[in-house]
Amino acid sequence: MPSRRPARAAHGGAWALGLCLLIAPEARAAPPEPPRTKVVLIADRRSDPIMARVYAELATLGFTVVVVRGGAEPPSQGPIETSAREVGASAEIRVTEVPGGVEVSIAHGATGPSVQSAVMADDPATVAVRAVELLRASLLDVRSPRPSQGEVGADPEARAVVDMQEPPPARPAPVAAARPRADAASRAPPPPAARPGATRRAPMTFGVGAAPAVLWSPGGVPATPMLDVSGYAMIWSRLGLSTFVQIPLASARREGKEGTRHTRIALAALGVRVPLGPTGAAWLPSAGAGLAAAWLHVEGEGRSPRYAGRSEDAYAVAPYLRAGLSFAPTPHLRISEHLLAGIAAPRVVIDAAGRATDAWGRPFLGASLGVEVVLP
Repeated sequence: MPSRRPARAAHGGAWALGLCLLIAPEARAAPPEPPRTKVVLIADRRSDPIMARVYAELATLGFTVVVVRGGAEPPSQGPIETSAREVGASAEIRVTEVPGGVEVSIAHGATGPSVQSAVMADDPATVAVRAVELLRASLLDVRSPRPSQGEVGADPEARAVVDMQEPPPARPAPVAAARPRADAASRAPPPPAARPGATRRAPMTFGVGAAPAVLWSPGGVPATPMLDVSGYAMIWSRLGLSTFVQIPLASARREGKEGTRHTRIALAALGVRVPLGPTGAAWLPSAGAGLAAAWLHVEGEGRSPRYAGRSEDAYAVAPYLRAGLSFAPTPHLRISEHLLAGIAAPRVVIDAAGRATDAWGRPFLGASLGVEVVLP
């Protein structure tokens, strides 16, 4: 009887061949996953909530983010583009502080020119959304793997990169609310990029203050209540010009056998001011020195007809030292205390009926406690 085993083997081989032909087209139809676009993020500080939020937004959109440490001053464009080419990045993003907000700069790795936009806000979510919009505009050929989900928190990788804790979550808001309107201001051309090697000078800051004060000098004249009005202008980060005026609120009264003497004192000074810490610190000590002009007005009242009252004015030049300590409960308001010490030349001597009764100015001391308003 003939065997059926070869026929079964032939049928099994045909089924296997057909199954392979059906699976092969499906395997060829699955395309490889496209590579993720790489972006360089320049972090100027070790702890920066804005850069952490930008990092989280870019990572959520599917970009590969490479963080490069920056300095306090913006580096030249050349080293940044070189580091971007080394890691194969398509763009570089940097966020720097400017008066009233921040400036977002994006340099395209392929075309070279940079795009800059000022954001008049310091909210990390708003700045992050604006940075993503600028990046999309500069990379028209890059398609995000999935749409933005609005505000997101910094993941553990972002905290490890910028050495910071996750910022507190902000109130959810639609992404469209952070987009600027397409008006004439938004269509204006971006400011010119800084020249390579150029340094940025810190903006000047000003301050004005008022405080009750007391002025005293050994020699007989009692302490005098004063009103201290001061101002300063920081022309550099560690050096500024300062001025103050002390106006008498009352006269110093002194009794003698000849009669009563009323003395009024005023000071007007100009000098330098040196902050002994960062300008934005909560507690900020300072020191100053300069030259003051002193004015004394003395009026006498005779105790008896034998003595006639008269008035005299005296003037002196007084080099001084001034030390201060201030506390900032808000960015633009400081509570300040100042101590004053100086020497009047010449020394002012007050006579009564030809007899030297009082003296003033060797030395003179003062103290004040008031408020200062800081103007950016």
